[in-house]
Amino acid sequence: MAYEAVDAPDSILADKAVDSSVQIELLREAAQEIARSEVSDAVTQALNEFSGSLRQLQAISGLDPAFVSRLARGLNKQGGTVASLAQIALALDKTLHISIE
Repeated sequence: MAYEAVDAPDSILADKAVDSSVQIELLREAAQEIARSEVSDAVTQALNEFSGSLRQLQAISGLDPAFVSRLARGLNKQGGTVASLAQIALALDKTLHISIE
């Protein structure tokens, strides 16, 4: 059975025919895709509400504008670290909420 990176983790874990190392890799791929998507949405929304430029954000956050742009466009493979997201949130006078539901 073939899985897409965005298949639900439940479906990946439920298939007993898939080797555990393959399941782990599929979960890792799904997690990276979820991280990229969630981070992209959150950073894009925060930047849309920010009245300044990426250069101005760099001046107050210390983060490279190209890095922030890649996060917003979903091009950062790992989706950004919690620390970098917190740095963006603090620079924009916002809060960072993380939950596992």
